Amino acid sequence: MKSPAIALLFVALATPVAHAVDIADYGACQGNPDDSGRIQSAIDAAWSLDQEVVFSCLAPIHSTVYVQPPASESITLRGLQPGDGIRLAGQVAGTVPSFGPTAMIVQHCDGCVIRDLTFDGAPTPESPSFDANLLAILGSHSATVTQNTFVRGSRLAALLARNNEHNTYSGNVIDGTTSNTRGMWLGNPCEANPQPGSDCYQNPVAGQELYPTITRNIVSNTGHTGIATNTIGALITRNVSTDTGGAGLVLATNDVIHTQDALVDENLFVRNGFHCVQSDGGGARTERVVVTNNVCSEPGEHGVQITRADWWYVAHNRITNANGKGIVVKGANNITLELNDITDTKPEGCRTQTTGIYVLGGAELDERSNCILILNNTVSNSTDSGIVVLTENGAPEQSADTIHVLLNTSTGNAMYGLRLSESGACRTTNVAVGQNTFTPNGLGTISDGTNSTGCGASTCAVSCPAQSSTCDPSGSGLCRDVLPPSCGTQSTGLQFCLDHAALLQCPLGETIEVDSCTCEAIKGGSFCPSVSRTLICR
Repeated sequence: MKSPAIALLFVALATPVAHAVDIADYGACQGNPDDSGRIQSAIDAAWSLDQEVVFSCLAPIHSTVYVQPPASESITLRGLQPGDGIRLAGQVAGTVPSFGPTAMIVQHCDGCVIRDLTFDGAPTPESPSFDANLLAILGSHSATVTQNTFVRGSRLAALLARNNEHNTYSGNVIDGTTSNTRGMWLGNPCEANPQPGSDCYQNPVAGQELYPTITRNIVSNTGHTGIATNTIGALITRNVSTDTGGAGLVLATNDVIHTQDALVDENLFVRNGFHCVQSDGGGARTERVVVTNNVCSEPGEHGVQITRADWWYVAHNRITNANGKGIVVKGANNITLELNDITDTKPEGCRTQTTGIYVLGGAELDERSNCILILNNTVSNSTDSGIVVLTENGAPEQSADTIHVLLNTSTGNAMYGLRLSESGACRTTNVAVGQNTFTPNGLGTISDGTNSTGCGASTCAVSCPAQSSTCDPSGSGLCRDVLPPSCGTQSTGLQFCLDHAALLQCPLGETIEVDSCTCEAIKGGSFCPSVSRTLICR
């Protein structure tokens, strides 16, 4: 039995507020086969009345619903009861250029709120299939999309967004999409020749999401990626992305726009078809990304794939039972991997994690992996070696170079704790190895294959004592101090510091302004914004 307070809460939630336009007042929710026009009339009336729009049923639509203010106004669209919203009852025709047919299009709607609605694209006996995105948010500022439910999205994604700034996407549930359809796709390049009125008309080379907050969404059973982003300054926190056909989260790039300055924190990724977190590697490079405190379980390939990327900090993540590698670094520079726990918990003979941490230069990308710090990670139960650094089929300038492997524990692996390798006209150079635990492993502690192909012995595959300046017999100084100097810093955006300073301190829940980066305030190369932003301590 509900308490009186809870009962009153349910009554309050189910009661239309004053100054609201109910779509039923305009003839919807009366058993009509198509309520598209009636919903549009209610929305159009709400603009002139300065009222919110309430959906008091799951209304069938055959045409696209448009939410576009006549001036710089905002509006709220909300469901009255769980399950209220719109249901595709026919193939909608309204399109977003380069996106295709879309059930609801919200455009140039600053401060608008879309909440507590159901977007249902599931087929019916009368309409066995649809080809439509369910919701698109375009060219809007500070809009909020929250606590909505998306069922069986198709086309590109259930929820699409482009050219927005400071939007919030929170608490949404996306359950199921068709093959090759993403759950959320936030940030897309604009079409080549945008028309007047398009969100891309004033900025045809853009399309990115600027400073979005993407939090507490649950995305599952998608035909492709769970959450795809191409953003600047995104906060991607506390989401769940599970049972996806593609990656759990993609930080995307293309020839025009690319992900920059993203925080990926405290997310849960389970049974993703590709990787839990993926740097796309197409076109431009992802830059200045922090991936911390995430849980990744049973990815179809790798836990975190960092491809064609610069200035990433990956720390305190738990990766289990990958059907590939735990963390992969390919053609990337200035990457810190710290305090990650990577293991295969399955019985010996059933394990699928080939390597815990894998750094690759050359190979199919023909690009260098340079300045990689692998510090204080725990890796276990790989079918190959725990940590692998190699260059394949690359020229010397495409090497794996300046790799610091320090204070790690790599045990229980079928081969070695650390394996170094190079092939062809390659280089695996300037490797510093110090104070690691590499026993027990099946074949030994370290396998140094860097001398076998005539590329030159410029690695230091021995345990360096603390504060040793060199341990290479040639005196090259390749094994640096246990805490090595930074390989460089960025003057803008996120600045990475390698002195592993204390955690940022502030009381729980207190907001603070951070407008500069100091190693005393930022842990081990975490992040600080290029402009002042409010951080909430947890």
